[in-house]
Amino acid sequence: MAKLGDDRRVQWVRNGCGCLFAALALLFGVAASVVALASVGLVFGITLFRGGRIVRRALDVSRVRAERRLESAQARRGAMVARTHDWLRKVQGTLRALASSADVDPTATEAAAAGAEVLQGLRDSLDSTRSARGQFKGGHVPIVGGNADAISKRLGGELKPYSWTPAHLIPGRLRGAATQTSMVIDEIRVLHNAEIERSVLLLTLVSRAVLILLAPMLGGWIIADTPVVDTGSIANLAWLLAALTSLGTMLAAARVVEKAMSDTEQGFRFRRRLLQIEVPVALAVLLLQPVWTVAIFAAGWTNWWQRQTPALAFDWRKLAIFAAAVSGLQAVGLSLQSVPPGPAAVEICATLLVMAVTGASYGAMLPLTVATAIGVVVGDSARSIRVARAARTELLSCSRQLATVAATIDAAAPELPLARNAASMARKGGENLEHEADLFGRRGVLAKQVLVDLFDQAIVQSTLNRPDSRQHRVASEAAAAAGDLPPPYAMEPILGGLVLAQVPQKRDAYVLQRFLVNALNEASTHGTEGVRVLVRLRDERLIVTVGNLPKTDGVGAASEGREILEHYAAKLPEGRLTEPLGLRPSEAVGSSLPGRWWVAEVECSVTVLSVPL
Repeated sequence: MAKLGDDRRVQWVRNGCGCLFAALALLFGVAASVVALASVGLVFGITLFRGGRIVRRALDVSRVRAERRLESAQARRGAMVARTHDWLRKVQGTLRALASSADVDPTATEAAAAGAEVLQGLRDSLDSTRSARGQFKGGHVPIVGGNADAISKRLGGELKPYSWTPAHLIPGRLRGAATQTSMVIDEIRVLHNAEIERSVLLLTLVSRAVLILLAPMLGGWIIADTPVVDTGSIANLAWLLAALTSLGTMLAAARVVEKAMSDTEQGFRFRRRLLQIEVPVALAVLLLQPVWTVAIFAAGWTNWWQRQTPALAFDWRKLAIFAAAVSGLQAVGLSLQSVPPGPAAVEICATLLVMAVTGASYGAMLPLTVATAIGVVVGDSARSIRVARAARTELLSCSRQLATVAATIDAAAPELPLARNAASMARKGGENLEHEADLFGRRGVLAKQVLVDLFDQAIVQSTLNRPDSRQHRVASEAAAAAGDLPPPYAMEPILGGLVLAQVPQKRDAYVLQRFLVNALNEASTHGTEGVRVLVRLRDERLIVTVGNLPKTDGVGAASEGREILEHYAAKLPEGRLTEPLGLRPSEAVGSSLPGRWWVAEVECSVTVLSVPL
């Protein structure tokens, strides 16, 4: 209680300083415009920067953001390498098997060992970034922003939620950009906390009182009629009500701010009473005294109304309604005073701007807000590009080394099935690495949108081979020579009547393609024989099933593969994995063969497709 009393006394002193300064300045004949600027500036400085509140908060946020950026850089690098994990283990195992063989030319075994070592470097890189990637959902690291929640939690708070956002009103093509924009806004919002919000609310109460009380002497600042001097008795009554109300809330600012910032039933009732008092006065002011020095009274309206939500959450709808109401009513008021459209627009813009600076935390912190936005957009983009280029260089280097390994093995032991298979796997591994490196900057363009082409593309990009390919024949011969199960191969997908269906949105096409590639790679790792892909519609849902016979009854996806599949499934419209990856009855893939199959299955809304009639 003592601390609360101290805070109240400090607030009274601050408010008193502003009022006393204004009164003395006017008494000594200082121009009203100078008094208004100096009073608002004085209170602005005392309110916001007492004790370095904003500076301290900005420094803390900057420190934690720098730490988070290091983690996101590691996660982004690991995410690029993680795309290769499905076949990485398989190629490395084949090369190690050749390297440990005693019946192969030493040149081939040395080359195989070198290739396995190259791949081990990638796997070590993947393991070292696992912790960083685990901090991002599904290992997906945004290019710009995405750190706000983590920064807030590390500073001992929570990012204040929105009570409503207009996401469902944004066209599908623009939602990705809208999401990215909201991430940047969140990076700015993290600068804000309850202490700063309380200070800015104090600034609102003091600054609007100073401007309204001095409005009759600030005719040089406005375009419309000067209050009291040029307006009639009814308009003067509206100004007087606004002046008395703003003066009363300023003098009781400590109590008003304390109750208005309270997320309780008492706080709700207090804000409702303020709205009942101030909104009618604000409406009268906007119509009868539409100059910005008086119209700023409406800043109280938006402050009390915005906080009439659970947890005092911000509501975009309320902001839009408030801005439209203020602009519309003020335009009517200016029209009644015969102010031309151009000057009227300037007056309205001045009103909204002053409200933003004195009535909103981010407006009050405008220089810091702009600097943070630029720093996040430019800084994060540059770091993302540098990290992606470094990962791309690493993948291309490994690709070239695997190509050299394949050529060396072919030349040293061309007749041995084990060596031919190792060379084939190393060559395809190098091609896959090159392909993953080439995806940088061209992801959306690479995804086919006709369903049959998309599935064909996914098979080509996976570790599977077609059953009639030379690579599969070599792998089969090597497996037979080693006494292993036959290697898996890609069967033609069963699309039914969806052969010519399209995925209209490039983003959805890319996500579906990446899900298929990873599901096929998991089938290649955990199964044997033909990999069946079955596509069907059921209850307005698109279901895609990938499965083949398991190598062992204990087969199951590693956590890395499962997390990636869950990530891509969740990015499809209403998408999800139907069941955990693993063994399921053969009916799941439409097979009449007995036994269980290894299955990965995703379902999503049928709206992802456009089916020609």
